[in-house]
Amino acid sequence: MTIAMKIEVFIQNLESDHCFIEDVKATACSDCEIKLYHERDNEFAEKRDFYSIQHLPSVVINGKIVDHDKLIKANKGKSCREKTE
Repeated sequence: MTIAMKIEVFIQNLESDHCFIEDVKATACSDCEIKLYHERDNEFAEKRDFYSIQHLPSVVINGKIVDHDKLIKANKGKSCREKTE
């Protein structure tokens, strides 16, 4: 049984953010809730400050900031960038 997670993704809306989002989606289960926060969104600054996010893109899973490298390891060591090269 898979436990659904609440996943929050913080991006600047750059071209490179596409692969970051794909990496997040690749590790998420079908029941997981994924919420994107673009830098231009109204709630972005409030949520960024709440989690003390220092850099973008960033991902928060169940209320905890997750390192992108750990996310890649959960995706069998492959990032979107590597899959498209």
